[in-house]
Amino acid sequence: MQQIAGTTYSAVVGQVLAVERANAGFNQGVFAGQMGISQATWSRIEKGNSGLSIEQLAHAARLLKRSPSEILQLADDVVQDLREKNMKVEESRKKGSNAGLLLLGGAAIAALVLAAKNK
Repeated sequence: MQQIAGTTYSAVVGQVLAVERANAGFNQGVFAGQMGISQATWSRIEKGNSGLSIEQLAHAARLLKRSPSEILQLADDVVQDLREKNMKVEESRKKGSNAGLLLLGGAAIAALVLAAKNK
């Protein structure tokens, strides 16, 4: 089976949140505490291994002095860049749906997030 480089939408959103969190001067543990969740849970969100609710997105955006739409627009910009580079972005991380998908690491996605922010 041929592998295609790619990621999931939740991983992109997670990396956008991770970059914005770091830029705002929060470490992961403090930010998670402000969110009312454990650091482990927030880590899974940033890695795209766990989704977040609309309420959590709104709360995170407020802490980051952003709107939820700004967070999602940045994620959409990164997704568009990935697709222009012929990389696949799965909409979900369902069991078996990532077969043949060589998942991009967080660092690679973070670099694309920073590039999208600087456009």
